Amino acid sequence: MLKRKALPLAILWFFVSAHDAMAHVAERGLVLLLPTDIYIRAGVSVVGATLLLLFFLPHRPANASQKSAARTDVAGPLSLVWLFVFFALVLAGMLGTRDPLSNPLSLTVWTAFWIILPVLQVVFGDIWERVNPWRAILWLRGSAAARLVLSEKIGTQIACAQFIAVALFATVDIAPDDPDRLARFVLFYWAAQVVGVVFYGARWLRYAEPSSVFLRYLAVLSPFRAQRAEPSFWLAIFLLIALGVGSFDGLNETFWWLAQIGINPLAFPGRSAVVVPNTIGLLGSIVLLIAVFAGTIWAGLYLARAQVGFARVFAHSAIALLPIIAGYHFAHYLISFLVGSQYLLAAISDPFALGWDLLGLGQYYVTTGFLNTTGTVRAIWLSQAGAIVIGHVAAIWMSHRTFSSLLDTRRQVVLAHVPLGVFMVGYTLLGLWLLATPTGA
Repeated sequence: MLKRKALPLAILWFFVSAHDAMAHVAERGLVLLLPTDIYIRAGVSVVGATLLLLFFLPHRPANASQKSAARTDVAGPLSLVWLFVFFALVLAGMLGTRDPLSNPLSLTVWTAFWIILPVLQVVFGDIWERVNPWRAILWLRGSAAARLVLSEKIGTQIACAQFIAVALFATVDIAPDDPDRLARFVLFYWAAQVVGVVFYGARWLRYAEPSSVFLRYLAVLSPFRAQRAEPSFWLAIFLLIALGVGSFDGLNETFWWLAQIGINPLAFPGRSAVVVPNTIGLLGSIVLLIAVFAGTIWAGLYLARAQVGFARVFAHSAIALLPIIAGYHFAHYLISFLVGSQYLLAAISDPFALGWDLLGLGQYYVTTGFLNTTGTVRAIWLSQAGAIVIGHVAAIWMSHRTFSSLLDTRRQVVLAHVPLGVFMVGYTLLGLWLLATPTGA
């Protein structure tokens, strides 16, 4: 366990040390020891080799003038159906069992929406566009014009603020899984978005509603995508916030972090004891990540002596973070999905814990047996590590294409890419370290 040392030094130590790293991989009390050092070094090496390989590619400017495909803002009856489903879930949260592992609201929000839907967006495209319950409001109000005009800049700033608020609830709140507490939070959140839609129309969902913004841009990675990314400075900030939130969500339960805030990981006193330090840690992680990323862009432009504006390169380069966000999301929540999806199925079959069996499951038992054998845990960990490595490889390739489209010569592309490439290699190491390091909360 690393104690009282700066995280960058800890990362560097893991990179150069020669001893065997042994760590557990499960989030629910399982401690299995695996020799993870070889996998971490191999993953970092793959990402580093990708960076070096791209440096030798000929300079072929990409078509930077491509526009996003036209999108429609037409809501339909399907959104209305999901609106009724939403209210049914809220009702179950308020009136159903208080056990978060049996209540369909807690399981739908934290398993189906928070974990599964982003993965489906990456694989199949913008599913959320078809089921977004706030689009029902647009459909019901018909063709009435928006009462106020919302600019992209202001809208994305609102999305950033709302995303941080949701992240604080999910990561820092003392009981985000409590069905009644969660029901009140999602109802308040839903009402706030309805107000935005009523006054600003479809532009609110496009720019200011954080889940719609986040999921729409994840869909850009899908092979079935119907649109391209639209870079902007504040969208870049939004994506960096999303990456920072995901990274801190993996960091805040590690032995390393608990040691920094004076908590014994083997005698965790409860979430109420870490509300303040975790709030500071989450916000600090976001600020630090934005500063470091901006520094890599500035350093790259300085090395290349490029005449392109910083804000333009910053905005376009942040799009390359999408594969990292997607890869880390899959890796971080894989075990939660494997367990939570089973509870979700059981909760759908008996939403109010009244002994119903709507799905005909019979005597249904949730199993975590796959966390009790070395072989299955090794397969899970390698899947997680593979997702992180693939995400970073894709990010390096996307960032190389970005620089190729914005800069004039191959020399400028290589020099401008070096600091960002080093950042991405280092982030690969951080992601793999987070998977391998012990957790205690």
